[in-house]
Amino acid sequence: MAVSTTTKADWIDGNNDVIVSAAPVRIKTIEVQGSPGATTDCYVRLYNSVNATPGTTEPDLVIYVARPNVKDGHTRVKVILPQGLRFDTGLTMGVYTTPHTGNTSVVAAAAPGSVKIYWDPS
Repeated sequence: MAVSTTTKADWIDGNNDVIVSAAPVRIKTIEVQGSPGATTDCYVRLYNSVNATPGTTEPDLVIYVARPNVKDGHTRVKVILPQGLRFDTGLTMGVYTTPHTGNTSVVAAAAPGSVKIYWDPS
């Protein structure tokens, strides 16, 4: 099983999306660690594509990540897909402040601390 880890630094560099795999994959688990300094909620968008166009391409899976609360400063989201979720073309990921096709740029203040995707070649 392969693991792809993307950190807040990757989003701050101005990347609108990250190509996780340019070949077909089957996602088994996704773990998102919120950033203690996030000032707004965010959405991790996953695309069955190697060239998704933010603002135009409809995501295939969207994960809502609430900004950390003041009490403990952490947000964790774990999505387990026992049968796996197949992406036939490849897998591209982006982080935005809206769930679907709006918001074409990453907002660094909302970016999670890390996103780990556990996947098998498919």
